Amino acid sequence: NIFPSAIENFIRETKEFSNEYQLCVPKMGSGEHLTIRIEPVSPDMPPEEMERAVKAFKETIKFRIGITASLEVKEAGSLPRFEGKARRVIRG
Repeated sequence: NIFPSAIENFIRETKEFSNEYQLCVPKMGSGEHLTIRIEPVSPDMPPEEMERAVKAFKETIKFRIGITASLEVKEAGSLPRFEGKARRVIRG
């Protein structure tokens, strides 16, 4: 089992990404990996900096949790914002 709070902690440690994220959990036995949707802090982040940040984040997840995750980088400000409890996990 993977706890969303563990992923959230890694995101909060990464200065290149905002604190908004979604975890897309595939159906059991589908052969797909967990997908993490994230967004950059700045819409003006240079592509090479984004590539470096994505690679470092994936390596951190692999090393600290032991899973392979796909990352979907969305436009800055495009992920839903919530005033109450956020719905962060989306089951596929």
